[in-house]
Amino acid sequence: MTTPPPATGRPGRDPVGQRDPLWVRLIGGLYPAPWRERYGEEFAALLIDLSAGASWPTRVRAMADGVGGAFDARRHPVDTGSLPSVYAALSRARLAR
Repeated sequence: MTTPPPATGRPGRDPVGQRDPLWVRLIGGLYPAPWRERYGEEFAALLIDLSAGASWPTRVRAMADGVGGAFDARRHPVDTGSLPSVYAALSRARLAR
């Protein structure tokens, strides 16, 4: 018998079903539902990875890029052939640390 994934948290995370930080959930919630279904898990992991051990200004830049990416995702619906520009913007923020 298989056990269903926990009701909270992302699959593959801590077995107790640890939830993502509130700011990650809030920024992810700004994106349209089809975008979240396709990229939400990866995006949340990327935000968490970028903020781990980062300075406050770097975290603020990552948050601002995430919010800006949400507006961009709403203006330009998900294209199944390419990744959204938010990944490139967040990668630049990580390199700027």
